[in-house]
Amino acid sequence: MTAWVQTADIISWLGPDVTSIQAQDLADSATAAVLSWIERDLTLGTFNETYDSNGTDYILLDHWPIRTVTSVAINGEAPLMVAAFQKAGYALDPLVSRKMRFPGRRIPRGVMNIAVNYSAGYDMTQPVASTTGLPADVYKALQLTAAAIYNAAAADPNLSSENTAGVFTGSFYQTGVGAVPPGARSLLERFKRVA
Repeated sequence: MTAWVQTADIISWLGPDVTSIQAQDLADSATAAVLSWIERDLTLGTFNETYDSNGTDYILLDHWPIRTVTSVAINGEAPLMVAAFQKAGYALDPLVSRKMRFPGRRIPRGVMNIAVNYSAGYDMTQPVASTTGLPADVYKALQLTAAAIYNAAAADPNLSSENTAGVFTGSFYQTGVGAVPPGARSLLERFKRVA
């Protein structure tokens, strides 16, 4: 796994006391924590997948945002073309970045009967918040997660409340040390895998 953030970014966020080795560890750990929490890889890739049809005119692809579609076939038929005016085919939904529609066609229920070859994800070599690069919200979530992991040595960033009236009482967020902190989770919500 390649870290989604550079060591120079970690050092600029946390200060010059962080060594380049620590920064690389923090970049890797923050990326792994975010990746685990959203339950999907955002890195640009090519995917050859099959889906069950559910009797509707659409499917939800596993990876998004969709960059290109190479081929789509239903029930082993010849590959579909992009839908055109009054012609059947497939179309990508502009409002739901992972939805592929089949205008004018209801796909009968079937098991593994829709084959799609496509590319999806973000190009991690492009600048943050560019058209194809890592989204700014994910970048900020990586920053918050790296800071939480770094500061965990001094205090637990997942402690939500504490009471020391004679006996320690603490409440913790439902995460562990090194996990994605609540502020980062809210930024990542729209990137999280949903069924």
